[in-house]
Amino acid sequence: MLVTNEITQMAKAIVTQLPILNGISNSDEHQQALILLEDLIEHYDDNLIIIEALSNVIARYEDESAEFDAFNKRQIALNSAAEN
Repeated sequence: MLVTNEITQMAKAIVTQLPILNGISNSDEHQQALILLEDLIEHYDDNLIIIEALSNVIARYEDESAEFDAFNKRQIALNSAAEN
């Protein structure tokens, strides 16, 4: 069984190679993340952990970025209308 220190070192190595996992700060990084995600999905089973981590980063950016405000508001309105 791996010890916590080894797992922590592996995580640091992954983030060093893929710093976008720390967060997306602009639309260019968002686009790069989407392209990378598409590439990773081609080998889904092998990349599942990174796919999930990257998907969470993308979702957080899309939820919080002003770029998506109008879209998110429309989605909320549509979801509310569908529930009624």
